[in-house]
Amino acid sequence: MKKLAVLILMVLSFFGYTFCQTYDYLDRNQIKAMISSDGTLFNTSENGNQSPCFEVPKGLGINSIYSAKLWIAGLDDIGKLRFSARTYSYLQDYYFGPIADDYSSSAYKNRYNRVWKVNLSEIQYHIENFENPDYEMPESFMNWPAKGDISNGEAENLAPYYDFNNNGNYDPDNGDFPLIRGDQAIYFIYNDGRANESKTGLEIHGMAYCYNPSLGSVLPQTVFVNYRLINRSSHNYHDLYAGMWTDFELGYSDDDLFGSDSINQMMYVYNADNYDGNLDTIPFEGIYGSTPPVQGVVMLNKEVYASVVVDCCFENIDTVVYNYLKGLWFNGQPMVINEIITNYYASGYPENGTGWISYAGYTRALISAGPYSLNKNEEICVDVAFPYARDFAGNNLTSLALLREKAEALVGFYDNTGFTCGYDPSAIQNYLSESVDVYCYPNPSTGIVNIDMSDIGETQKIITVISSDGKLVNKVQTSDTIYNVKFLAKGLYLIVVESSGKRIVKKVNIM
Repeated sequence: MKKLAVLILMVLSFFGYTFCQTYDYLDRNQIKAMISSDGTLFNTSENGNQSPCFEVPKGLGINSIYSAKLWIAGLDDIGKLRFSARTYSYLQDYYFGPIADDYSSSAYKNRYNRVWKVNLSEIQYHIENFENPDYEMPESFMNWPAKGDISNGEAENLAPYYDFNNNGNYDPDNGDFPLIRGDQAIYFIYNDGRANESKTGLEIHGMAYCYNPSLGSVLPQTVFVNYRLINRSSHNYHDLYAGMWTDFELGYSDDDLFGSDSINQMMYVYNADNYDGNLDTIPFEGIYGSTPPVQGVVMLNKEVYASVVVDCCFENIDTVVYNYLKGLWFNGQPMVINEIITNYYASGYPENGTGWISYAGYTRALISAGPYSLNKNEEICVDVAFPYARDFAGNNLTSLALLREKAEALVGFYDNTGFTCGYDPSAIQNYLSESVDVYCYPNPSTGIVNIDMSDIGETQKIITVISSDGKLVNKVQTSDTIYNVKFLAKGLYLIVVESSGKRIVKKVNIM
Protein backbone atom coordinates (compact mmCIF):
# COMPACT_ATOMS: atom_id res chain seq x y z
CA MET A 1 0.00 0.00 0.00
CA LYS A 2 2.79 2.45 0.85
CA LYS A 3 4.48 1.74 -2.51
CA LEU A 4 1.22 2.56 -4.26
CA ALA A 5 0.97 5.83 -2.32
CA VAL A 6 4.52 6.75 -3.34
CA LEU A 7 3.73 5.93 -6.99
CA ILE A 8 0.61 8.12 -6.94
CA LEU A 9 2.58 11.02 -5.48
CA MET A 10 5.29 10.62 -8.11
CA VAL A 11 2.77 10.58 -10.96
CA LEU A 12 0.92 13.64 -9.69
CA SER A 13 4.21 15.45 -9.13
CA PHE A 14 5.19 14.69 -12.73
CA PHE A 15 2.05 16.42 -13.96
CA GLY A 16 2.77 19.49 -11.80
CA TYR A 17 0.46 18.78 -8.89
CA THR A 18 1.55 19.23 -5.30
CA PHE A 19 -0.23 18.55 -2.04
CA CYS A 20 2.36 20.39 0.05
CA GLN A 21 1.54 23.68 1.72
CA THR A 22 4.03 26.52 1.72
CA TYR A 23 3.28 26.78 5.44
CA ASP A 24 2.02 24.73 8.36
CA TYR A 25 1.22 25.17 12.04
CA LEU A 26 2.78 24.06 15.27
CA ASP A 27 -0.42 23.23 17.10
CA ARG A 28 0.62 21.58 20.34
CA ASN A 29 1.47 23.12 23.69
CA GLN A 30 -1.56 25.47 23.78
CA ILE A 31 -0.16 27.46 20.84
CA LYS A 32 -0.99 27.69 17.13
CA ALA A 33 2.00 29.17 15.28
CA MET A 34 2.46 29.41 11.51
CA ILE A 35 5.82 28.59 9.90
CA SER A 36 6.41 29.45 6.21
CA SER A 37 8.80 28.08 3.60
CA ASP A 38 10.65 31.40 3.12
CA GLY A 39 11.56 31.65 6.81
CA THR A 40 8.68 33.91 7.84
CA LEU A 41 7.43 33.10 11.33
CA PHE A 42 3.93 33.64 12.71
CA ASN A 43 2.47 35.64 9.82
CA THR A 44 0.43 35.01 6.67
CA SER A 45 -0.15 37.15 3.60
CA GLU A 46 -2.89 35.05 2.05
CA ASN A 47 -5.33 36.97 -0.16
CA GLY A 48 -2.91 39.90 -0.15
CA ASN A 49 -3.59 40.76 3.48
CA GLN A 50 -1.02 40.16 6.21
CA SER A 51 -2.33 38.67 9.43
CA PRO A 52 -0.69 37.47 12.66
CA CYS A 53 -0.49 33.71 13.29
CA PHE A 54 0.90 33.24 16.80
CA GLU A 55 -2.30 32.34 18.59
CA VAL A 56 -1.92 31.78 22.32
CA PRO A 57 -3.79 30.24 24.00
CA LYS A 58 -4.80 28.21 20.94
CA GLY A 59 -8.44 28.48 20.01
CA LEU A 60 -9.18 31.97 21.34
CA GLY A 61 -8.26 33.86 18.16
CA ILE A 62 -5.88 36.19 20.04
CA ASN A 63 -2.25 36.67 18.95
CA SER A 64 0.76 37.92 20.89
CA ILE A 65 3.18 38.22 17.92
CA TYR A 66 2.45 39.70 14.48
CA SER A 67 5.56 38.41 12.70
CA ALA A 68 9.19 37.42 13.24
CA LYS A 69 12.23 36.92 10.98
CA LEU A 70 15.96 36.26 11.26
CA TRP A 71 18.38 39.11 10.48
CA ILE A 72 22.04 38.55 9.55
CA ALA A 73 24.84 40.96 8.62
CA GLY A 74 28.64 40.85 8.55
CA LEU A 75 31.82 41.82 6.73
CA ASP A 76 33.44 39.67 4.04
CA ASP A 77 37.17 39.19 3.26
CA ILE A 78 37.57 42.67 1.80
CA GLY A 79 35.45 44.41 4.42
CA LYS A 80 32.31 44.66 2.27
CA LEU A 81 29.12 44.68 4.32
CA ARG A 82 26.74 41.89 3.37
CA PHE A 83 23.35 41.37 4.93
CA SER A 84 20.07 39.47 4.81
CA ALA A 85 17.03 40.83 6.56
CA ARG A 86 13.29 40.82 6.15
CA THR A 87 10.41 42.64 7.75
CA TYR A 88 7.36 42.77 5.51
CA SER A 89 7.42 43.25 1.75
CA TYR A 90 9.66 46.27 2.39
CA LEU A 91 12.63 44.02 3.16
CA GLN A 92 12.33 40.76 1.27
CA ASP A 93 15.68 39.01 1.01
CA TYR A 94 14.84 35.36 1.67
CA TYR A 95 13.61 32.67 -0.69
CA PHE A 96 12.58 29.08 -0.12
CA GLY A 97 14.96 26.17 -0.70
CA PRO A 98 18.71 25.56 -0.53
CA ILE A 99 21.41 27.33 -2.52
CA ALA A 100 21.28 25.94 -6.08
CA ASP A 101 22.16 26.63 -9.72
CA ASP A 102 18.59 26.66 -11.04
CA TYR A 103 15.83 28.04 -8.83
CA SER A 104 13.19 28.22 -11.56
CA SER A 105 12.59 24.56 -12.39
CA SER A 106 9.29 22.98 -11.39
CA ALA A 107 11.22 20.17 -9.69
CA TYR A 108 12.99 22.65 -7.39
CA LYS A 109 9.81 24.59 -6.62
CA ASN A 110 7.71 21.51 -5.95
CA ARG A 111 10.32 20.05 -3.65
CA TYR A 112 11.31 23.09 -1.61
CA ASN A 113 8.47 25.62 -1.62
CA ARG A 114 7.00 23.88 1.40
CA VAL A 115 7.63 22.93 5.02
CA TRP A 116 7.87 19.46 6.59
CA LYS A 117 5.82 18.77 9.73
CA VAL A 118 6.72 15.75 11.89
CA ASN A 119 5.39 14.47 15.21
CA LEU A 120 7.51 12.39 17.56
CA SER A 121 4.63 9.93 17.82
CA GLU A 122 4.82 9.41 14.04
CA ILE A 123 8.51 8.55 14.33
CA GLN A 124 7.84 6.06 17.08
CA TYR A 125 5.04 4.45 15.08
CA HIS A 126 7.28 4.34 12.00
CA ILE A 127 10.01 2.53 13.95
CA GLU A 128 7.52 -0.09 15.06
CA ASN A 129 5.63 -0.52 11.79
CA PHE A 130 7.74 0.35 8.73
CA GLU A 131 8.05 -3.35 7.86
CA ASN A 132 4.29 -3.88 8.08
CA PRO A 133 2.84 -4.19 4.55
CA ASP A 134 -0.25 -2.22 5.62
CA TYR A 135 1.75 0.66 7.08
CA GLU A 136 0.96 4.05 5.50
CA MET A 137 3.98 6.31 5.80
CA PRO A 138 3.47 10.04 6.50
CA GLU A 139 4.02 12.19 3.42
CA SER A 140 6.62 14.28 5.24
CA PHE A 141 8.70 11.13 5.81
CA MET A 142 8.52 10.13 2.15
CA ASN A 143 9.62 13.56 0.94
CA TRP A 144 11.92 14.58 3.79
CA PRO A 145 14.70 16.76 2.24
CA ALA A 146 17.56 14.64 3.52
CA LYS A 147 19.58 14.80 0.31
CA GLY A 148 20.06 17.61 -2.19
CA ASP A 149 20.31 17.39 -5.98
CA ILE A 150 24.04 17.78 -6.52
CA SER A 151 23.49 18.03 -10.28
CA ASN A 152 21.67 21.32 -9.55
CA GLY A 153 24.44 22.66 -7.35
CA GLU A 154 22.65 21.73 -4.12
CA ALA A 155 24.54 20.37 -1.14
CA GLU A 156 24.42 16.59 -0.87
CA ASN A 157 23.37 16.51 2.80
CA LEU A 158 20.49 18.71 3.89
CA ALA A 159 17.95 17.77 6.59
CA PRO A 160 19.01 15.43 9.44
CA TYR A 161 17.76 11.85 9.49
CA TYR A 162 18.33 8.57 11.28
CA ASP A 163 20.11 6.11 8.99
CA PHE A 164 18.53 2.88 10.20
CA ASN A 165 20.60 0.58 7.98
CA ASN A 166 23.74 2.77 7.86
CA ASN A 167 23.91 2.78 4.06
CA GLY A 168 24.37 6.53 3.66
CA ASN A 169 21.11 6.96 1.75
CA TYR A 170 17.77 8.21 2.97
CA ASP A 171 15.35 5.33 2.43
CA PRO A 172 12.41 5.49 4.84
CA ASP A 173 10.94 2.30 3.33
CA ASN A 174 13.83 0.51 5.02
CA GLY A 175 13.53 2.21 8.41
CA ASP A 176 15.12 5.67 8.01
CA PHE A 177 13.21 8.62 9.44
CA PRO A 178 13.54 12.38 10.11
CA LEU A 179 15.36 13.56 13.21
CA ILE A 180 13.62 16.33 15.11
CA ARG A 181 13.62 18.19 18.39
CA GLY A 182 10.64 18.24 20.73
CA ASP A 183 7.31 16.43 20.37
CA GLN A 184 6.32 18.26 17.20
CA ALA A 185 8.54 20.04 14.68
CA ILE A 186 8.37 21.89 11.37
CA TYR A 187 11.47 21.91 9.17
CA PHE A 188 12.12 24.60 6.55
CA ILE A 189 15.04 25.57 4.29
CA TYR A 190 15.62 28.99 2.75
CA ASN A 191 18.42 31.18 1.38
CA ASP A 192 19.37 34.61 0.10
CA GLY A 193 21.55 33.33 -2.73
CA ARG A 194 19.36 34.70 -5.51
CA ALA A 195 19.20 38.22 -4.06
CA ASN A 196 21.50 41.10 -5.07
CA GLU A 197 25.28 41.25 -4.77
CA SER A 198 25.18 42.56 -1.18
CA LYS A 199 23.66 39.35 0.13
CA THR A 200 25.47 36.78 2.22
CA GLY A 201 25.02 33.57 0.21
CA LEU A 202 23.96 31.77 3.37
CA GLU A 203 21.68 28.74 3.39
CA ILE A 204 19.48 28.61 6.46
CA HIS A 205 17.92 25.46 7.89
CA GLY A 206 15.21 26.11 10.44
CA MET A 207 13.43 23.78 12.82
CA ALA A 208 10.52 25.21 14.80
CA TYR A 209 9.41 22.88 17.56
CA CYS A 210 7.46 22.54 20.77
CA TYR A 211 6.90 20.06 23.57
CA ASN A 212 3.74 18.46 24.86
CA PRO A 213 2.75 20.28 28.06
CA SER A 214 3.43 18.54 31.35
CA LEU A 215 2.45 19.43 34.89
CA GLY A 216 4.87 21.84 36.55
CA SER A 217 6.95 22.29 33.41
CA VAL A 218 8.17 25.63 32.01
CA LEU A 219 7.65 24.35 28.46
CA PRO A 220 3.92 25.06 27.91
CA GLN A 221 3.03 27.99 25.67
CA THR A 222 6.57 28.21 24.30
CA VAL A 223 7.80 27.83 20.72
CA PHE A 224 11.46 27.03 20.02
CA VAL A 225 13.35 27.66 16.78
CA ASN A 226 16.76 26.24 15.86
CA TYR A 227 18.61 27.90 12.96
CA ARG A 228 21.60 26.44 11.15
CA LEU A 229 23.43 29.18 9.24
CA ILE A 230 25.51 27.47 6.55
CA ASN A 231 27.96 29.55 4.53
CA ARG A 232 27.61 28.29 0.94
CA SER A 233 29.26 31.42 -0.48
CA SER A 234 32.88 31.97 -1.52
CA HIS A 235 33.36 34.53 1.26
CA ASN A 236 34.79 34.29 4.75
CA TYR A 237 32.86 36.45 7.19
CA HIS A 238 33.95 38.29 10.31
CA ASP A 239 32.09 40.60 12.68
CA LEU A 240 28.93 38.72 11.76
CA TYR A 241 25.79 39.27 13.85
CA ALA A 242 22.51 37.35 13.86
CA GLY A 243 19.29 38.54 15.43
CA MET A 244 15.58 37.88 15.76
CA TRP A 245 13.46 40.74 14.46
CA THR A 246 10.00 40.58 16.01
CA ASP A 247 6.87 42.63 15.54
CA PHE A 248 4.95 42.08 18.79
CA GLU A 249 1.19 42.37 18.88
CA LEU A 250 0.06 41.56 22.40
CA GLY A 251 -3.65 41.46 21.59
CA TYR A 252 -4.43 45.18 21.32
CA SER A 253 -0.99 46.53 20.38
CA ASP A 254 -1.56 50.25 21.02
CA ASP A 255 -1.04 49.77 24.77
CA ASP A 256 2.10 47.58 24.53
CA LEU A 257 5.46 48.56 26.02
CA PHE A 258 8.91 47.12 25.32
CA GLY A 259 11.71 46.04 27.61
CA SER A 260 15.08 44.22 27.64
CA ASP A 261 16.44 41.71 30.14
CA SER A 262 20.11 41.00 29.45
CA ILE A 263 20.44 38.74 32.50
CA ASN A 264 17.81 36.34 31.16
CA GLN A 265 18.90 36.86 27.51
CA MET A 266 15.46 38.22 26.61
CA MET A 267 13.47 41.03 25.07
CA TYR A 268 9.76 41.31 25.80
CA VAL A 269 6.53 43.26 25.42
CA TYR A 270 4.05 43.81 28.24
CA ASN A 271 0.82 45.75 28.66
CA ALA A 272 0.99 49.34 29.90
CA ASP A 273 -1.83 48.73 32.40
CA ASN A 274 -3.91 45.87 33.73
CA TYR A 275 -6.35 45.84 30.82
CA ASP A 276 -5.45 44.91 27.24
CA GLY A 277 -7.66 46.88 24.87
CA ASN A 278 -9.39 50.19 24.42
CA LEU A 279 -12.26 50.52 26.87
CA ASP A 280 -14.06 52.84 24.42
CA THR A 281 -14.27 50.12 21.77
CA ILE A 282 -15.61 47.17 23.79
CA PRO A 283 -16.60 44.63 22.60
CA PHE A 284 -13.34 44.23 20.72
CA GLU A 285 -12.16 40.96 19.18
CA GLY A 286 -8.57 39.84 19.55
CA ILE A 287 -7.81 41.38 22.94
CA TYR A 288 -6.72 39.71 26.17
CA GLY A 289 -8.75 41.96 28.47
CA SER A 290 -7.93 42.08 32.18
CA THR A 291 -4.75 40.62 33.72
CA PRO A 292 -2.99 40.66 30.30
CA PRO A 293 -0.05 38.39 29.45
CA VAL A 294 3.57 39.09 28.53
CA GLN A 295 5.41 37.80 25.43
CA GLY A 296 9.18 37.31 25.25
CA VAL A 297 11.95 36.30 22.85
CA VAL A 298 14.93 34.52 24.43
CA MET A 299 18.36 33.76 22.99
CA LEU A 300 19.16 30.26 24.25
CA ASN A 301 22.62 29.29 23.02
CA LYS A 302 24.25 32.67 22.41
CA GLU A 303 25.01 35.50 24.77
CA VAL A 304 22.84 38.46 23.88
CA TYR A 305 24.78 41.34 22.36
CA ALA A 306 21.95 43.84 21.93
CA SER A 307 18.22 44.34 22.37
CA VAL A 308 16.81 47.38 20.57
CA VAL A 309 13.62 48.84 19.15
CA VAL A 310 13.42 49.12 15.34
CA ASP A 311 11.76 51.69 13.11
CA CYS A 312 9.42 50.46 10.40
CA CYS A 313 11.01 51.84 7.27
CA PHE A 314 14.40 53.33 6.47
CA GLU A 315 16.91 54.11 3.72
CA ASN A 316 20.49 52.75 3.46
CA ILE A 317 19.10 49.38 4.43
CA ASP A 318 22.39 47.47 4.77
CA THR A 319 23.96 50.01 7.13
CA VAL A 320 20.81 50.42 9.21
CA VAL A 321 20.38 46.65 9.64
CA TYR A 322 24.01 46.32 10.73
CA ASN A 323 23.67 49.22 13.18
CA TYR A 324 20.60 47.70 14.81
CA LEU A 325 22.29 44.31 15.11
CA LYS A 326 25.20 46.00 16.90
CA GLY A 327 22.89 47.75 19.38
CA LEU A 328 23.08 51.20 17.81
CA TRP A 329 20.42 53.61 16.63
CA PHE A 330 19.62 53.48 12.91
CA ASN A 331 22.09 56.35 12.24
CA GLY A 332 24.98 54.57 13.97
CA GLN A 333 24.82 56.59 17.17
CA PRO A 334 25.01 54.66 20.46
CA MET A 335 22.13 54.43 22.89
CA VAL A 336 22.86 56.60 25.92
CA ILE A 337 20.88 56.59 29.17
CA ASN A 338 21.98 58.65 32.15
CA GLU A 339 25.26 59.35 30.30
CA ILE A 340 25.96 55.60 30.06
CA ILE A 341 26.21 53.82 26.70
CA THR A 342 24.12 50.65 26.54
CA ASN A 343 23.09 48.02 24.00
CA TYR A 344 19.85 47.22 25.82
CA TYR A 345 16.84 49.43 25.28
CA ALA A 346 14.57 49.85 28.33
CA SER A 347 16.57 47.51 30.56
CA GLY A 348 14.79 48.41 33.80
CA TYR A 349 12.30 46.54 35.96
CA PRO A 350 8.77 47.94 35.50
CA GLU A 351 7.42 45.59 38.19
CA ASN A 352 9.71 47.34 40.69
CA GLY A 353 9.67 50.78 39.10
CA THR A 354 13.47 50.77 38.85
CA GLY A 355 15.95 51.39 36.04
CA TRP A 356 15.29 52.52 32.47
CA ILE A 357 11.59 52.06 31.72
CA SER A 358 10.29 53.19 28.35
CA TYR A 359 6.74 54.42 27.75
CA ALA A 360 7.25 55.09 24.05
CA GLY A 361 5.04 52.20 22.91
CA TYR A 362 7.41 50.47 20.47
CA THR A 363 6.40 46.96 19.39
CA ARG A 364 8.97 46.20 16.65
CA ALA A 365 12.28 45.11 18.11
CA LEU A 366 15.45 43.07 17.58
CA ILE A 367 17.50 40.85 19.86
CA SER A 368 20.94 39.91 18.53
CA ALA A 369 24.08 37.91 19.21
CA GLY A 370 27.64 38.12 17.94
CA PRO A 371 30.14 39.00 16.65
CA TYR A 372 31.15 35.75 14.94
CA SER A 373 33.45 34.49 12.26
CA LEU A 374 31.88 32.25 9.62
CA ASN A 375 34.19 30.92 6.94
CA LYS A 376 32.97 29.33 3.72
CA ASN A 377 31.52 25.82 4.16
CA GLU A 378 31.23 26.38 7.92
CA GLU A 379 28.06 26.74 9.96
CA ILE A 380 26.86 28.19 13.23
CA CYS A 381 23.59 27.68 15.07
CA VAL A 382 21.26 30.17 16.71
CA ASP A 383 18.56 28.91 19.08
CA VAL A 384 15.62 31.06 20.08
CA ALA A 385 12.56 30.59 22.30
CA PHE A 386 9.27 32.51 22.28
CA PRO A 387 7.83 32.17 25.83
CA TYR A 388 4.43 33.48 26.91
CA ALA A 389 3.35 34.06 30.52
CA ARG A 390 0.17 35.23 32.22
CA ASP A 391 -0.55 35.59 35.92
CA PHE A 392 -4.34 35.35 36.23
CA ALA A 393 -4.07 35.87 39.98
CA GLY A 394 -2.04 39.06 39.57
CA ASN A 395 -1.72 41.84 37.01
CA ASN A 396 0.25 42.98 33.99
CA LEU A 397 3.43 43.48 36.05
CA THR A 398 3.28 40.22 37.99
CA SER A 399 2.92 38.54 34.57
CA LEU A 400 6.24 40.17 33.65
CA ALA A 401 7.89 38.84 36.81
CA LEU A 402 6.54 35.40 35.93
CA LEU A 403 8.02 35.66 32.42
CA ARG A 404 11.46 36.46 33.83
CA GLU A 405 11.30 33.29 35.93
CA LYS A 406 10.21 31.30 32.89
CA ALA A 407 13.01 32.70 30.71
CA GLU A 408 15.63 31.78 33.31
CA ALA A 409 14.20 28.26 33.53
CA LEU A 410 14.12 27.88 29.73
CA VAL A 411 17.79 28.80 29.41
CA GLY A 412 18.56 26.26 32.12
CA PHE A 413 16.43 23.63 30.36
CA TYR A 414 18.24 24.28 27.08
CA ASP A 415 21.66 24.07 28.73
CA ASN A 416 20.75 20.76 30.35
CA THR A 417 19.58 19.15 27.11
CA GLY A 418 23.11 19.17 25.69
CA PHE A 419 21.84 20.25 22.27
CA THR A 420 24.45 20.45 19.54
CA CYS A 421 24.16 22.47 16.34
CA GLY A 422 21.15 21.28 14.37
CA TYR A 423 18.99 18.41 15.57
CA ASP A 424 18.88 16.52 18.83
CA PRO A 425 18.47 12.75 18.36
CA SER A 426 18.45 11.96 22.07
CA ALA A 427 14.69 11.43 22.34
CA ILE A 428 14.79 9.04 19.39
CA GLN A 429 17.92 7.26 20.56
CA ASN A 430 16.45 6.83 24.04
CA TYR A 431 13.31 5.40 22.50
CA LEU A 432 15.34 3.03 20.31
CA SER A 433 17.53 1.89 23.19
CA GLU A 434 14.54 1.31 25.44
CA SER A 435 12.33 -0.39 22.86
CA VAL A 436 12.36 -4.08 22.03
CA ASP A 437 10.82 -5.73 19.04
CA VAL A 438 9.85 -9.10 17.65
CA TYR A 439 10.57 -10.09 14.05
CA CYS A 440 8.45 -12.58 12.12
CA TYR A 441 9.79 -14.10 8.91
CA PRO A 442 9.12 -14.99 6.24
CA ASN A 443 6.07 -12.79 6.06
CA PRO A 444 4.04 -13.59 3.98
CA SER A 445 4.66 -17.31 4.51
CA THR A 446 3.44 -20.56 2.99
CA GLY A 447 3.09 -22.27 6.36
CA ILE A 448 6.04 -21.84 8.77
CA VAL A 449 6.89 -18.54 10.48
CA ASN A 450 10.04 -17.94 12.53
CA ILE A 451 9.56 -15.64 15.52
CA ASP A 452 12.81 -13.88 16.41
CA MET A 453 12.69 -12.57 19.99
CA SER A 454 16.42 -11.81 20.39
CA ASP A 455 15.64 -8.27 21.58
CA ILE A 456 13.81 -9.69 24.58
CA GLY A 457 16.53 -12.19 25.43
CA GLU A 458 16.37 -15.57 27.16
CA THR A 459 13.56 -14.69 29.55
CA GLN A 460 10.18 -16.37 29.85
CA LYS A 461 7.80 -15.34 27.08
CA ILE A 462 4.21 -16.22 26.31
CA ILE A 463 3.42 -16.57 22.61
CA THR A 464 -0.21 -16.48 21.57
CA VAL A 465 -1.47 -17.00 18.00
CA ILE A 466 -4.94 -15.68 17.15
CA SER A 467 -6.81 -16.09 13.86
CA SER A 468 -8.47 -13.19 12.05
CA ASP A 469 -11.87 -14.24 13.43
CA GLY A 470 -10.57 -14.02 17.01
CA LYS A 471 -10.08 -17.73 17.72
CA LEU A 472 -7.12 -18.98 19.75
CA VAL A 473 -4.88 -21.05 17.48
CA ASN A 474 -1.93 -21.70 19.75
CA LYS A 475 -0.44 -20.59 23.06
CA VAL A 476 2.95 -21.55 24.38
CA GLN A 477 5.47 -20.44 27.01
CA THR A 478 9.18 -20.46 26.15
CA SER A 479 12.54 -18.92 27.03
CA ASP A 480 13.93 -19.48 23.52
CA THR A 481 14.87 -16.46 21.45
CA ILE A 482 13.76 -18.16 18.20
CA TYR A 483 10.48 -20.05 17.94
CA ASN A 484 8.83 -21.63 14.91
CA VAL A 485 5.07 -21.68 14.38
CA LYS A 486 3.41 -23.93 11.80
CA PHE A 487 0.12 -22.82 10.30
CA LEU A 488 -2.33 -25.26 8.72
CA ALA A 489 -4.70 -22.81 7.04
CA LYS A 490 -4.29 -19.73 4.91
CA GLY A 491 -5.26 -16.32 6.26
CA LEU A 492 -4.21 -13.44 8.51
CA TYR A 493 -3.02 -14.15 12.05
CA LEU A 494 -1.91 -12.13 15.05
CA ILE A 495 1.17 -13.24 16.97
CA VAL A 496 1.22 -11.81 20.49
CA VAL A 497 4.44 -11.98 22.53
CA GLU A 498 4.26 -11.08 26.22
CA SER A 499 7.27 -10.70 28.52
CA SER A 500 8.16 -8.61 31.59
CA GLY A 501 5.00 -6.56 31.34
CA LYS A 502 5.52 -5.77 27.63
CA ARG A 503 3.13 -6.89 24.91
CA ILE A 504 4.18 -6.93 21.25
CA VAL A 505 1.70 -7.73 18.49
CA LYS A 506 2.68 -8.75 14.96
CA LYS A 507 0.49 -9.54 11.97
CA VAL A 508 1.45 -12.39 9.62
CA ASN A 509 -0.04 -13.50 6.34
CA ILE A 510 -0.21 -17.21 5.46
CA MET A 511 -0.68 -17.73 1.72
